[in-house]
Amino acid sequence: MKHHNDEENIKVMVRLKPITNTEYTEASYITTDNNSITINTKGDTKSFLFDHVFIDTATQEQVFERAGQPLADAYIKGYNTTIFAYGQTGAGKTYTIEGEQGELVFKFRGLIPRITEYIRCLLEKAKETYTLKCSYLEIYKEVIIDLLNPQAENLHLREDTKKGVHVENLMEVSCEDVEEVLKIGKSNKHIESTTTNQESSRSHTVFTLILETKKETIKRFHIVDLAGSERPKLTEHTGERLKETGGINKSLSSLGNVINSLVEISQGKVRHVAYRDSKLTFLLKDSLGGNSKTVIIANVSQNSLHAGETLSTLSFAKRAKMIKTKILVNKSAELKSLLKNSLELKANDMTILIEHIKGREEELEILKKCVRRCQNDKARDKMILMLKEAALVKLQQGKLTSDDDRERLRREVQVLRDTEEETFKNITEFISHSDTKEQLVKSNMEKSEHIDQLSKCIKKLSDERDTLKNLLNANTAENNKK
Repeated sequence: MKHHNDEENIKVMVRLKPITNTEYTEASYITTDNNSITINTKGDTKSFLFDHVFIDTATQEQVFERAGQPLADAYIKGYNTTIFAYGQTGAGKTYTIEGEQGELVFKFRGLIPRITEYIRCLLEKAKETYTLKCSYLEIYKEVIIDLLNPQAENLHLREDTKKGVHVENLMEVSCEDVEEVLKIGKSNKHIESTTTNQESSRSHTVFTLILETKKETIKRFHIVDLAGSERPKLTEHTGERLKETGGINKSLSSLGNVINSLVEISQGKVRHVAYRDSKLTFLLKDSLGGNSKTVIIANVSQNSLHAGETLSTLSFAKRAKMIKTKILVNKSAELKSLLKNSLELKANDMTILIEHIKGREEELEILKKCVRRCQNDKARDKMILMLKEAALVKLQQGKLTSDDDRERLRREVQVLRDTEEETFKNITEFISHSDTKEQLVKSNMEKSEHIDQLSKCIKKLSDERDTLKNLLNANTAENNKK
């Protein structure tokens, strides 16, 4: 489980591929302005607004700073993150994601090496105890292949509450030398030359960073290079290549259907999201509609021959920008501890309140006894006073003749009257100044109500915890069956 729940739109950026000397294009085909892009074909103009538009002179460093670095910062803070490149074949997706390798082309490195290096630097500066690993896979004709262990073909996708959707038995290696990891992965990828791209990826690839810290949090950063959509008429594929193209377009079509469903859900409609229609959409389930900060980079060509594909790519990106995902920080252990501490604090509060009420009840009982004693003393003194006043009357009537007796009675009567007045004053002041009895009773009633509320809160938390346990057990049982 996680906490800190926010809704956030998927961020979408566009990157224009530079025009080469061998390409033909109409002069006014594409125009850009900061975060907008306008397509003008055959007199039909369409404009799109995105989070950012990288013009054709944008450097790899600029793409990293705008798209990669904010996700890396979020990743360190505890979020799952995803960035993937989408677009037609030959539009520059792999260059954006991987870049060029080797010391001589250092400035042309792509997002994978830059993000990995940046995250490692952040962790080292923070002096955090951590393990940073990576995996690298491809989805080729609906088969998952481990690019770091290509003998392990046809791996299976699994889903659980801890890892979310993941690939079972996928090799994870240290990413200290990420360039070497990319080199090994590239050597095992399905790549072919086409009429539109000299090195066309025939599969979707997913590079994943796996971070584990001493806090036992597990965070995943997916960096996805999608195979490019293709028109068979342009690629001139036949036979096996044509089947590959059909498979690529089918999985991208499934991705489009998922995007449409998620957009409609974001608009308040009830829709079934067909994540399981393809391995790609199932693997990207958390990235698109679940728990992940996600950035899509739509790569487009400025070649007017590809205007249709560019328009299709931008339309896809526009729909994707409307999706809202629920962003949650990975702190399951901390949440469990928080729940446990909350229950303990509520129980401690109730114990303290009960003890406090007992103490106030004892005080109230003592005060009650004092009042009763004062009332008894008042009644007794009143009786004595009455007897003394009767004796004084007799004295005044001449029935008592001794001067000493008369003086003694006068003093006793005066003392008793003073005592009665003082006693009455004390009782009145005790009751009128504080209304102690009523206040204590009212306070005890309020404390009792507070205890009832705390008890209900504890019961609710316990019920929620039991519900979570039942869901976890049911999900575990379902996964075991699978």
